[in-house]
Amino acid sequence: MTLASDKTQISYSIDKNNIIRSIDTNFMAFAKANGWDSAESDVIDRHLGEFISGNEIKLLTEKLIDKVRRTKHPISIPYRCDSPDARRYLEMRLQLFPDNQILFANRILRVIPQNLPGYSLLRSTNCEDSDCVCSWCNQAKLKDDQWVDIDVAIRSLDLMAGNPELKITHGLCNSCQAALTKASE
Repeated sequence: MTLASDKTQISYSIDKNNIIRSIDTNFMAFAKANGWDSAESDVIDRHLGEFISGNEIKLLTEKLIDKVRRTKHPISIPYRCDSPDARRYLEMRLQLFPDNQILFANRILRVIPQNLPGYSLLRSTNCEDSDCVCSWCNQAKLKDDQWVDIDVAIRSLDLMAGNPELKITHGLCNSCQAALTKASE
């Protein structure tokens, strides 16, 4: 299930040590609607990095946070966050507040219904092997190093067969890595 209301904003903030200090009600509603059955107390007072999978994504997130703190200018970055029943296009805005706190405001721009089998995040990597999904644009890497929409990959990799040997990893495609590196400089 997905929170499908268009233009919904999901926000949280971190302190100068990157500890999550606040989350809004949409954050918890989005999490619960997508199968994460946790309480606000499971999130507050924990380091942001605990919720980010993959070293590439952690490093780029740290670079973006550092840039916002260093330049004192907000950054907005588009990304995708799909679920089996919806293709979701979002924009994340990082904005500096007093005491080096940063607000992450994630706005759902568009939701397109879809019906795909679920896949699980079983491991994180740098996408050197196939069966990798970009954590930013949600494209999947095929064995020939071609990056395609996840629905194309599902058909190509025969994910509908429910292959128990398949371990999908998350990382960054070359295009997103380049764009995010540039945005963080």
